[in-house]
Amino acid sequence: MPASTSPCPIKKISGKSSFHTITQLKSDSSDLYDPQDIAQLLAAHFSSVSANSNYDDHFLTTKLQTEALPISFHTDNSSLPYNLPISLPELRSAIHKNLKNSAPGPDNIHAAMLKNIHPNALAYLLSLFNAILHLGTYSLAWKLATIIPILKPTKDPTVPGSYRPIVLICVLGKLLQKILNKRQFWFLESNNILSPSQYGFRKGLTLQALTDLNLQIETALLSNSKLYAIFFDFRKPFPVPGETTYSPNYIK
Repeated sequence: MPASTSPCPIKKISGKSSFHTITQLKSDSSDLYDPQDIAQLLAAHFSSVSANSNYDDHFLTTKLQTEALPISFHTDNSSLPYNLPISLPELRSAIHKNLKNSAPGPDNIHAAMLKNIHPNALAYLLSLFNAILHLGTYSLAWKLATIIPILKPTKDPTVPGSYRPIVLICVLGKLLQKILNKRQFWFLESNNILSPSQYGFRKGLTLQALTDLNLQIETALLSNSKLYAIFFDFRKPFPVPGETTYSPNYIK
C-alpha cells in the first residue's frame, strides 16, 4: 500500500487534528492576536456561562450552602456491591468496551495504549484504582483538562461566543469514572431508585420517552382533551471549568 494512503494512527494518538485555528478574537475593547490573550479571553467566556452571577439570590444561597457541606465518602458497609474492590475482568471490560479512541488529555495517554497494555502494567493499574477507592483520594493531575474551542457552524470566528468547548480529560481518570459510574447506575437501576419519568442519561430509554409521549398525545386526541408539554432548550449549557489547560496547538 502506498505511504500516502496507508492509515497512520500516530497523529490521532498524539491528539493532533485539523481543528480550526484561532488567529484573532474580538474583546470589548480591542482585537486580540496573541495566543495567550486569546486563550485567556476564551477561558473567561466559558467560565462566565455558569458563573454565580447568572443565578438569582435564592438559588445562589441554596447552592452555596449545599456546596459548603462536607462530603464523606467513607462507609462502614464495605460489602455493598459498589464498594467492593475492582476486579481484573471489570477493568478489562471497561478498557475494551467503554473507552473510546478519542484524543488524549493533558497526560497524553491514549485509550489505544491501555487497550494494548502489558499484563504487568494492567495489574499495577488495578492496584492503583483499588487504592484510590479504598483511601478515598483522587489524583489532582486527573482533575486537569485540556479545553479545545470548536467553531460553531456559520458563526463569526472572531467572537468568543461562536465557540463551543470540547473537554479532554486524562484517560486514566476517565477510565476510573466509567467503572464507578457503571456500578452506580447498576445499583440505582436494580433497586428502582430512579424515577420512571426520568429518561435522560439512561440506557435505551430515549425511544421509550418518544413512545410514551406519542401514547399520551393519542390518548388526548381520542378523549378530546388537552395535553400540555414543556420543552426546554438550554442556551450555552457548559459547567464551570476548574483547572484547565488551553492547548496552544489550536490557538495560533
